[in-house]
Amino acid sequence: MSPLHRRNFLSTVIVNLFLWATCGLIIFFLDPNKYLNVVLFFIALTLALTLTFALLFANTRRGFLVSLAIVGVLILKILCFRS
Repeated sequence: MSPLHRRNFLSTVIVNLFLWATCGLIIFFLDPNKYLNVVLFFIALTLALTLTFALLFANTRRGFLVSLAIVGVLILKILCFRS
């Protein structure tokens, strides 16, 4: 692998673990009935899933698309059960 295509996976894994910890803290400590907390959770979940799938697939675009699909399904489920 050339030096230009080399990635630092350790920093990516550390950021990914931080994002998953953030998602966990949001679930346990914030009120789920407030709209801002739900938006904050979905932003953190999207970023955590993007980094996780980008590491698994070794492709950032595929990771982002899979995470958007998962988060989209979760948002549609919330909208379906709230009405």
